[in-house]
Amino acid sequence: MAAHPRRRTAVIVVSLFVGLATAGGARADNVPSIVVTPYFLPTSIAKAGSTVSVITADQIAQSSAGSVADLLSTVPGVTVTQSGGVGGQTLVSLRGAEPGHTLVLIDGVRVNDPASARDEFDFATLAVTDIARIEILRGPQSALYGSDAMGGVINIITKRPSGAMHGSATVEAGSYGTVRTTVSAGGTSGPLSLQASGTYFSDTGFSRVGNRDQGEPDGTDKLAGTVRGTFDAGDGTRFEFGLDAYHQASKIDETPGPYYPNGGDLPGYTSTRDLVAGFGRLLFPTMNGSVASSLTFFATDTSRDYGEPTKDTFYRGTDSGAEYQGNLRLGSMGSLLVGARVEQVTASEQVSNQVAPAFDESKLLYAGYLLYQLPVDAHLNLSFAARHDGEVDGQGFTTGRFTAVYDLPAADARIHASIGTGAKRPTVFQLSYNPDLLPEQSVGADLGLDKTLLDGRLTTSVTGYWNRFENLIDWDPSIPPYGNYANITEAETAGVEATVTARLIPGKLTSSLSYTYLYSRNLATGLPLKRRPAHSGQLSLTYTGIANLEAGVAATLVGTRFNDAAATVKLPAYVRVDLNGRYRVNDALSVFARVENLFNADYQEASGYNTAGLSAYAGLTWKH
Repeated sequence: MAAHPRRRTAVIVVSLFVGLATAGGARADNVPSIVVTPYFLPTSIAKAGSTVSVITADQIAQSSAGSVADLLSTVPGVTVTQSGGVGGQTLVSLRGAEPGHTLVLIDGVRVNDPASARDEFDFATLAVTDIARIEILRGPQSALYGSDAMGGVINIITKRPSGAMHGSATVEAGSYGTVRTTVSAGGTSGPLSLQASGTYFSDTGFSRVGNRDQGEPDGTDKLAGTVRGTFDAGDGTRFEFGLDAYHQASKIDETPGPYYPNGGDLPGYTSTRDLVAGFGRLLFPTMNGSVASSLTFFATDTSRDYGEPTKDTFYRGTDSGAEYQGNLRLGSMGSLLVGARVEQVTASEQVSNQVAPAFDESKLLYAGYLLYQLPVDAHLNLSFAARHDGEVDGQGFTTGRFTAVYDLPAADARIHASIGTGAKRPTVFQLSYNPDLLPEQSVGADLGLDKTLLDGRLTTSVTGYWNRFENLIDWDPSIPPYGNYANITEAETAGVEATVTARLIPGKLTSSLSYTYLYSRNLATGLPLKRRPAHSGQLSLTYTGIANLEAGVAATLVGTRFNDAAATVKLPAYVRVDLNGRYRVNDALSVFARVENLFNADYQEASGYNTAGLSAYAGLTWKH
């Protein structure tokens, strides 16, 4: 009899753990990267119990990636689904959870779309501009971040202003009529620091559906701008502010399929999306400096406009409010962070040929939470978190999280583990159909081992995880008269995430391998969840053996998966090979190039929607 997928996952994890723990190796330092998403405050990644990955500014520059989604697709446990290339809807899920279970932050401000059906975030709207790093925190994180964080959190952090006045400019051109220009400038004068950037992107694209190269091309235009500032008043008091704005206009041609009673296709349309997010944050000491406090005011405005031949549909969602955090230092007993949040969320849909909006609702939400971090000794660090989310005249939920990290210095390793619960309140869109919906709920756990071998030349990491989702909201066609949303679905995911980084030839050749095994099931039907590949991974090589030159090749594997919940449409596996290179001409000027889909792999991430073929891009960056 074949082993149950969960037992098979456990065997894989244990085998990898034993192999890594018994392998020899000299001592090496833990990864020194600092992260903020797991505990709100800057923390060594080596002290994080939850699984977190970081895409750094150097990695972003070296890859010359064309989109944030391209960057995320290299991270274990992350599934990216893009419908029709640049400008097409781009959704990201973590560890097999729904895309709406991924909370997305920009500079700590949540930007999920309150007016979307699942409160998802469409990564197609973003442009790669002035990003300092991206932190991907996997596993249920509702105990810190509330609704939407059932699968994890993606925090996009823009560059902080610092140092003397500086500036940069990047221009790029390539296949499908692509043109991209980015400028940025910043610096510090006395107590004031500012950083600003702007990006323009345009392409003529390819036909998103039908014949990719023979059909009518569907282009996209993007504009993006960021501003970040700090005023340091001294004595530990500082004011920070930021503003991020994104605009995208895309053309979507006819979508194939019997969407109409007469069997015709869905006609083409235009899509315009705008996102504005801003914050102001005051950081100040209280109680004679024993408590580090912050008070943040935030606001986001997300809009989508779909222009079809016979009508215009406009969605708008806003989120504004304030959040207080106070971190009490307890010496050898660790630290206690307490927080409170209040926010007003609105969402509406307006159709041009209808007098009344399809929905137009507002919610007043509140939350209180605490996070206790306890360094038990020099090797063991624990954390406990709990949060209650409520809604005035509505429902609430309570979630929790526990993490542990244990250092094994003699083995150059660390063990990390976490367990937590998650929840997601029904969206305004869903409640407009059924006001009696309950919050979705989940529980999840993971266990991982990080180890360094061969005097630091080999770094390995393996993590096993399990999640169970209950009260999931789905459309139930059996509810009279025409069907309705209901809490009818349960799901389960489990898997393994593994990475290996090796300095094959120190100073010249580095290799990185990542692999994800994902088991996913809809427990109501016994079928795999749609668009979740069981196997995926990436192998990359980076060469730096020539002065001022860095060149790389990456092969990405995505295994077979089903496009639909009924598991009737299978998407074949594919391998895509990409090249990239960057040469520093002098201290001010660098040139770069990349080739995507080198062998012109023919594949789809969503059935019926095309992806780019062999394409090439080149550009230069000037810094002062």
